[in-house]
Amino acid sequence: MALFALTTSITPGPVNVICALSGGRFGFWRSTGFVTGATLCFVALLLGLGSGLVTGTGWVEALSTPLTWLGTAYLMWLAWRISQAGAL
Repeated sequence: MALFALTTSITPGPVNVICALSGGRFGFWRSTGFVTGATLCFVALLLGLGSGLVTGTGWVEALSTPLTWLGTAYLMWLAWRISQAGAL
């Protein structure tokens, strides 16, 4: 788990990019609050996952197939509406 935490914290992701942008725009000292908050949230996420918080979410898998078909039907409906639309 520690290796996972290390690799995910040093790889460029959205939080790392926005922290770099915040530091470049507002400076080091004014960005420390944001960076600290992002780091604490990441630690809380890893602690929750590591403690087995996800074990009670098995019911989400049961929704996968119905939601896939619902999404497919919606995309087909959108495609049909676009094909029937007139010229702009």
